[in-house]
Amino acid sequence: MKPLLFILFLALFASCSSNEKNDISQQGLNGSIIKITETKYVAKEKFGVVSKGRLETTDVIEVNEQGNFYKEIYTSFPDPELDTVLGPEYNTKSEFITLSKFNDKGERISILDGKTNKVGSKYIYNEDGKVIEINNYNNEGKLSSKTKFTFDEGRLTQSNEYNSDGSLNSFTKYKMNENDKAIEAANFTNENKLSGKTTYSFNDNLITGYKLFKDNRLTDTYKFKYVKFDDHKNWTIKHISINNKIESIVEQKINYR
Repeated sequence: MKPLLFILFLALFASCSSNEKNDISQQGLNGSIIKITETKYVAKEKFGVVSKGRLETTDVIEVNEQGNFYKEIYTSFPDPELDTVLGPEYNTKSEFITLSKFNDKGERISILDGKTNKVGSKYIYNEDGKVIEINNYNNEGKLSSKTKFTFDEGRLTQSNEYNSDGSLNSFTKYKMNENDKAIEAANFTNENKLSGKTTYSFNDNLITGYKLFKDNRLTDTYKFKYVKFDDHKNWTIKHISINNKIESIVEQKINYR
């Protein structure tokens, strides 16, 4: 699982249904949730049996009463095999803390670094509660990039990313399915050249995988297999495969109100 900022950006186009009012529903989760803990392991296979290997990351997300993520602690753990490449002084445990602030409508308006309390991103909404602009800031508090989102009849159609000087960096065009889920995101350079494309597949509200394309050629295929679920029909074990090989095992523990 990626840090919160990645999750929220993905949710913008992967879960754009007007019925999905909070982070919980955008992530395809059910119930009144207090906390989510995801633990990711490197998958290892022996004699045809897949099991957990090295601990890779943990992700602890706290949820408010409105069903939105307000605090995240994301920790990545060192890989001993990289000691000879990076050196043990660089191959170390790292921790990221992010905090979210909301307005009186329950809309996320900013994301802060939990260690420095500096603002990393600010969100702007339209009258329908759709995010139409995200402003990102560097450690000095200066604008580093801006992303603007365009909608047609409530559906996301395009996002434009701008540099701090206002020049266009790139843009992305989206295709949606009947459930308002993005099934394709095509990325273009500022010269209107296709740089890459991602297609997404879903089973109801759960994303089941995505494919990466470059120069109209398939480069990587990611698949998510949900192995176990709890009584609230939320997954508790997930296998992540890359190009038909299981690379990760993710365990999800959910605390309910």
